[in-house]
Amino acid sequence: MEEYHDPVDSDPGIVISRVCPDPSFYRRGVTRVMKRSDIEAEIERIGAAKIELGCGRGIIGCVCGMAWVPEDHTYELLSYRPRSRWGTERIFDPSTVARAEHEIPTSFNSWDDRLAQCAMVPGTPCPVMYGFRGDVPEDLIRGHDIIKTEPQSRWVIFESNQGTDDHIIRSFTPEEFIPNSSYLIRGTVVSEQRIRGGHTFLSIDTECGRVVCAAYEPSGPFRYLLDWLDPGDTVEVMGELRDSPRTLNLEKVHVISLVDEWEKVSNPVCPNCGTTMSSAGRGKGYRCRKCGAQAAQAVMRRKARPVVSGWYEPPTEARRHLSKPLKRMGEVQPVEFVDCRNH
Repeated sequence: MEEYHDPVDSDPGIVISRVCPDPSFYRRGVTRVMKRSDIEAEIERIGAAKIELGCGRGIIGCVCGMAWVPEDHTYELLSYRPRSRWGTERIFDPSTVARAEHEIPTSFNSWDDRLAQCAMVPGTPCPVMYGFRGDVPEDLIRGHDIIKTEPQSRWVIFESNQGTDDHIIRSFTPEEFIPNSSYLIRGTVVSEQRIRGGHTFLSIDTECGRVVCAAYEPSGPFRYLLDWLDPGDTVEVMGELRDSPRTLNLEKVHVISLVDEWEKVSNPVCPNCGTTMSSAGRGKGYRCRKCGAQAAQAVMRRKARPVVSGWYEPPTEARRHLSKPLKRMGEVQPVEFVDCRNH
């Protein structure tokens, strides 16, 4: 750890114990921001040994990870590069990543067909070649045999909480709706706005007051969903509440119900004369020029909207590791949205 840690960007730690911490530490660690002081007493209670560098915040993750009692869980096969290749450009065949994603239905978050992009190869100079995620360890090994890369030094499969939504808080009071945690909250759409740079914001009224939700430019076509929502639509949103500016950064959206959107087809036809009526003035309806008959409204029809009820998620590469993909939820993004957003 001393040899390889980055003193500028990391404060690693190691905790060694024969006794697991209380399971509550996992739930607190995955949903809230914790301080070192929150876990010091637990380390002492279980008689653990600890090693830390820098400010040692890494021991917080150690304790919370050791406290994990898996319920929903996934696996990740991490392959590693030889020391001589660290920091160099990775060499791999993207078509084999796509093939693995298609042939192994228990895998997820490795390839995005819509954007034809690989999402499992890191861009940092770390020792990892790739991380192939899925629900069945044996399938990950099969995928490892399919994916073609530069020579690897080793690989290992980890049990993981990735793709589980464990970080989402679903039950809370308005007082508990605080920044730096992730929530599922229901609301009614008030307005939508896109600003320079392509970032899109959606305001919704909730039991916690008005909440501004954000979909940033890297989420790509996911932002179109926000463009096409109308005031009065009912949605559930998932994401992390940011402190400043106070926005909920969207991870998924569940469209529950949509208001009807109407468009004018024509002026009404007089029931007596069969001719088209004329406007009687702003806000005064319509009048037949021949017989004087009146009508309150024009002929209207319901507009087809490019969004329907259902779940929506960002492209694979824009998802957080903990966020559960629709694939694991047994959900499919509505085809109406997939088709229309390309126009």
